[in-house]
This record gives sequence, structure tokens and C-alpha cells, in this order.
Amino acid sequence: MKILHVSSWLQPKLGYSEYHLPIAQQRLGHEVAVLTSDRYYPFPDYESTVGLVLGNRIVGTGTRRELDLTVFRRPILFEYRHHLWLRGFKQTLADYKPDVVHLHEAFTLPAVQSALAKAKFGYVLVVASSMEAEVFYPQTMARAAYYRLHRAAAAPLLRRRVNAFSAVGPGARRILSAQLRVAEGNIAVVPLGADAETFCPDQSRRDDLRRRLGVPDDLVLVVYAGKLIPDKDVHVLARAFVQMATTAKCGLLLVGNGPPAYLQELQGVLRETPRPVFFAGAVPNHELAGYFNGSDIGVWPSQSSNAAIEAALCGLPLIVSESPATAHYISGGNGLSFPRGNAAQLAARLASLAEKAQLREKMAVDGRIHLEKTMSWKTVAHRYIEMYESAGAPLNRFSVRAEMTP
Repeated sequence: MKILHVSSWLQPKLGYSEYHLPIAQQRLGHEVAVLTSDRYYPFPDYESTVGLVLGNRIVGTGTRRELDLTVFRRPILFEYRHHLWLRGFKQTLADYKPDVVHLHEAFTLPAVQSALAKAKFGYVLVVASSMEAEVFYPQTMARAAYYRLHRAAAAPLLRRRVNAFSAVGPGARRILSAQLRVAEGNIAVVPLGADAETFCPDQSRRDDLRRRLGVPDDLVLVVYAGKLIPDKDVHVLARAFVQMATTAKCGLLLVGNGPPAYLQELQGVLRETPRPVFFAGAVPNHELAGYFNGSDIGVWPSQSSNAAIEAALCGLPLIVSESPATAHYISGGNGLSFPRGNAAQLAARLASLAEKAQLREKMAVDGRIHLEKTMSWKTVAHRYIEMYESAGAPLNRFSVRAEMTP
């Protein structure tokens, strides 16, 4: 099967579904490429967060191999905030001749481009959405106006042209359903995944990380990996770590970059505890496996994050904020949740896991088994291949039927 993934932005070094899913499908024997822009996503505080890993945001045009993936980088006609229009879109389709176009994110302008071109090129069109409520809301007046326009102009086109819709969770499905006026029953729930081969328990990686950081064997190390910005509630984790009442020896490891002012805020809070705190800068996605193996508990205090799945595959019990977007991370009995923003509750969850080594070990095993079966990229890739086939892609042509997940 010849599959073209379309995404406004692509950052292979950081991972994300628009890189990992094509790679997983490629490993299954399919011909896969990505059509994207000549630039990386406009992350908040780009230079101080991801810029140190990615370099310049504008990377140029052309066809190239990026971390073993064929990528068509095309110029843009315009870019406004999180929206852009790709130039050379139809020519790329004419040259590549895909059987399937898999569009990442329904609310982007390349979704409209993919739908408009479908009649001419005749591919199966699948549109996936990862837009959770925590990202969709709240909305500024300008953003609300964009979604009203999208609902009026783009949604009817997408309903006519798209063969199958998917969303990463129940919350994302509700938003997609409401915005496009598509029945929830016609939207498959396919969660994001993680690379179970890269992210797996590894004692040598654990020993190496602890040796480099000077972490003693008896220290329970709590890790967070991601951007160090206010939206990620890292300050809530910092306050909880300071407040944690436990006799267990604990340390905190923060992996990521952030604006200097926010880093100073975090350092100011964490100076209140005598427990050891380690700051590590942002690293390429695959290097996170070493940090997770060297840790004992993974905490993601706010929004959903693929890094949480990766950490669980390495054998970490998780603590996540209560949300439909994160509930499936710990649905295998491999973690705890707390009300978002409640540092006291998070501190209690941290203390509970820090003091119970046997519980952590059980959660580690249960989490790895559960997530490898349900949320490895290999599993997700198989599900999408089946969806493409059911929508009419060459391997097997029969009637369209969206997969349903309770």
C-alpha cells in the first residue's frame, strides 16, 4: 500500500504521531512518505524550549530522508499563527500517486487541501484528530471565529470527501463530532502510541543514567519530560515535590527546556526542599528512554503527553492529571491520577508510590504488558491499515466501516 501522511509540520527529532506512525507502517512493509511544510511547528518560546534541539525553525524545501523517513517539504503560500497553506500540494500528489492520504489534524488548512484534491486523484482519505478539550478550550475571539468559519465552510467538504475519521480519545472524538457535525459512532477512537522497541526496560541504561547524574541506588527518582512552560503545570509538580511528606529518599528529574523566567520560578520553589533535584536539557525523542529507565516514577501534571506512554513502556508507574485525555495511560492498573492543579493531592500520590516499592514493581509490569498490546505504534499502525482497507485501499476493497472503541 502506498501511504502519504499530510501534516502542517513535522519534527522527527521530537517524535509525535506524524513521524512515528509512518515509520511503524513502513516497518510493516508499506511504502510511506510525509508531505509537510518547510518549517517546524511554532512552539511557544521556540528558542528557549525546542530550538536547542531542532535548530532554526525554517528548514527549507525539497525531498529528503529524515530519520529513515521520506519527507516532501514544500513551501507555503502563507502562515498565520497555527495555520498555513502548502504550495505544490497537487503536484506532489500527482508525482507520488498515493493509495491513501492520512491527514493529521482535521482543523488545519491541509485538511481542506486534501479534501479538495481527492476527487481528482481518487485516494482513500483518512482524517485523524488529536485535539483534546484541554487544547481546544479556552478560545480567544479570533480562534472562535476561525472555528465558526471552519464549521460553516470546511466541515461540509470534509463530510463529503473523507472516507474515515479517527480521534485519539473520547474527548477528542466529541470535539471532532461537534465541529464537523459527524456522528460520534462514525469516528474511530485510535489512541496515540509509543515505540515499544526503543522504550523498554533496560538495566544498562538505568545504571548509565544514574552514574552520570550521581543518583544513588536507593533514591526513588521522579521524572517529568517535556517543555518546561506554565501550560504543562511543572510548577505544580515542583510544589508537590516540596510538600511531599515521606520518609522515602526521593529526587526529582526535569528533562526539558523552558523560558528563563519560568526556570527561575521552578528553581525558587525547589530550593525549599533538601531533596536532590536534577535539571536536564531537552533531548531527541529516542534519548528519553535512558532517562525513563533511570527513574522510578513518571509524572505528567497537566496535558496529555506521548512521553507518558513511553515512560510506562520503560516500566515506570505513572501519575497523571485526571482527564479523559489521560485516563487510558493508566487503564492497565499502572498508575494514579489527581485533580489537575492540586499540588497537595499530587504530593500525596507521590508519597504513596515512593513508599511502596512492590506496588511500583507491579505497576511497571502491568503497564508494560497493557500498553504494548494496546498503544504500541505497531498496534496502532495495524489498526490504521485495517481502516484504510475497509475504506477501499487496494489490499481489500469493501464497505466503509469505522472501527469502534468503547
